[in-house]
Amino acid sequence: MRVGCRHIIGLLVALALGAGGCQSGSGASPWPSFSQRAQSRDLRVEQRVGGGQAVDLKASEIIHIMRRIGLAKEQIVDLGPDLRDAMRATGAAELMHGEQTEVRLAANEDHLFVQSRSQGSFVYCLKEQRFVPVPPMPGANR
Repeated sequence: MRVGCRHIIGLLVALALGAGGCQSGSGASPWPSFSQRAQSRDLRVEQRVGGGQAVDLKASEIIHIMRRIGLAKEQIVDLGPDLRDAMRATGAAELMHGEQTEVRLAANEDHLFVQSRSQGSFVYCLKEQRFVPVPPMPGANR
């Protein structure tokens, strides 16, 4: 039996979630979730071209980012490998619910920029592996 990379990634994500690596004290995400209105089967990851720089995210980073977006554990397990593949290929992806874009992600240099309909915008620093304040726009101090 041949085991593909996607299966291994899915297993690693499931193991990390099961070990409590993404849980707050109560086991619930500290951020509101749109998972009640969007089951995993209703969500999909779409790869975008020209929106970022390809980046190879670790499973722990994918989990951390997807929890911040507000996804449930099952959704992270289902969609995590697709998100990782899209970010590795082009550095940009969208999380779609039907025809509606729920989340946009784009990597640029050392940061992953995320825009979410339900969570707003935030930045994940790839070097520091943590969320950071949104940097000011170029020329904003003028």
